[in-house]
Amino acid sequence: RLAIGAVVSGRLKGLFPEWLSRTAIATRFMHLQHSPLLLLLDNSNDPEFRGRMETESAKYRSTFGEIRFVDFGENVPENDCPEARRDAVSRYMAFACNRMLKEMDGYDLAWFIEDDVLIPQAAGERLYQALTEGERMPHAVSGCYRNRHNTKTIVGGSMVDRLWIEPEDIPAETTPVDFVGTGCLMFWTQRTPRTFPSHVDGIPAHDWAWATEAWRLYQPRLQ
Repeated sequence: RLAIGAVVSGRLKGLFPEWLSRTAIATRFMHLQHSPLLLLLDNSNDPEFRGRMETESAKYRSTFGEIRFVDFGENVPENDCPEARRDAVSRYMAFACNRMLKEMDGYDLAWFIEDDVLIPQAAGERLYQALTEGERMPHAVSGCYRNRHNTKTIVGGSMVDRLWIEPEDIPAETTPVDFVGTGCLMFWTQRTPRTFPSHVDGIPAHDWAWATEAWRLYQPRLQ
């Protein structure tokens, strides 16, 4: 059973209909035996936008077994210091991911899709196949997407001499990596860490921290 989760911040309100449509199309393309849960953490703090979200989501009730809205009013404190803001964002994202995992209790697979990531039609099918087929199934699989802070690089990559290295080119095939992001991440809920830490080695990076914890606990295969 699959649960799909996103934190909807309301930063890109006009993008939500397309984000939802693409997510629904990719979900239908997976041909799952059980319709998945769609979990939306509403961080917009905007009742009017929440109403639009609910109206738009109602169009896809036949695609998802359940559409669940969760009020999530946590905000990142305003701060002009880049380091302090990065620290606050990482703590916020870890808290949000942990809330989604709590709501997804009982589901075998989780698929996190950030609200500014527009996925292609075959994304879900390709991730699902990579995660469930073969003799050694990976613990988690991430789609490729650009780093919003450095658009030349792909989020995810390898650790070399304690340095986090992100590639510039999209690999031609599924490739093992040491860490991944949470922008388009599908994973086994019982074969990966139950919580997302906010920091790793003092660095604010909830996704890298989760991957590091995964390696410590499971020596997993991340792709």
